[in-house]
Amino acid sequence: MTAAGAAEHRRHRRAVCGQACSRGRSGCDHDPFPEAELGVGSWSSCSRWTPATATLETAGGKGAALSELARAGLPVPGGFHVTTAAYREFVTSTGLAGRIRAELTAAPGPDGAPDPGAGAGARIRALFEEGPLPPALERAVSKAYAELGDGARTVAVRSSATAEDLPDLSFAGQQDTTPAADTVAGSPASAGVVEGVARVVATVEEGEVVRPGEILVTTVTNIGWTPLFTRLSAIVTDVGASLSHASIVARELGIPAVVGCGNATTRIRTGDRIRVDGGRGTVDVREPAASTPEPA
Repeated sequence: MTAAGAAEHRRHRRAVCGQACSRGRSGCDHDPFPEAELGVGSWSSCSRWTPATATLETAGGKGAALSELARAGLPVPGGFHVTTAAYREFVTSTGLAGRIRAELTAAPGPDGAPDPGAGAGARIRALFEEGPLPPALERAVSKAYAELGDGARTVAVRSSATAEDLPDLSFAGQQDTTPAADTVAGSPASAGVVEGVARVVATVEEGEVVRPGEILVTTVTNIGWTPLFTRLSAIVTDVGASLSHASIVARELGIPAVVGCGNATTRIRTGDRIRVDGGRGTVDVREPAASTPEPA
């Protein structure tokens, strides 16, 4: 984002906040990134390929190039940008900005100078994975995902850094790419985040095959499943709500649960490595079963 764009963003946020809240800007708890701001613009958090506002500063090099190709009418797969403004809003609303700076200056090297390589990268990554998305940003990403249409569920998540390929510098290869991010959504039933191997089970009688630490994926559970829960690291069901059996027992045991997904048992396979976020109600397939060895 350019300095002029950032200044305009600040002015716009002050205006929106002043109109929406009787207390004005001071002491205001109004959503700092209202959904009205999520359209096309130099500070939009989530936009389709085509806007001319998708520049190196707002969408990174790859994102800007994709927008240029789409505007030229070339066959570009459907997709959307999550922009640099979204990143700034995330680190501001979660308080991560100060924690990132602290991590980068806290670890001294042999000569006494800061040495951020001493585990700081892994700790900063964990902060990002654990931080909650601002509600308006989460709505914008969900809306853009839904607008992909054609029943699209599996998408590629690509990095598009603003400093990845510059004329005098290159940081290529330092960002992750997820070639097939398959997400299952349901109702958040028991908070917590766990990543592990899925075990898809149709009946309680089949529960004997579940190994300790695995994530149970099934249609629905009842009281007969309760003894099995002590072996699980998380649970995902097709049917259920906050007061269903799986939800209540998961909360009692302190394990993440996502229920009411509708199609988890058909979208997830035994052996898939998945990430269950019980607070957000999402299940991400990180590694398909074909590339994940069956646990011994």
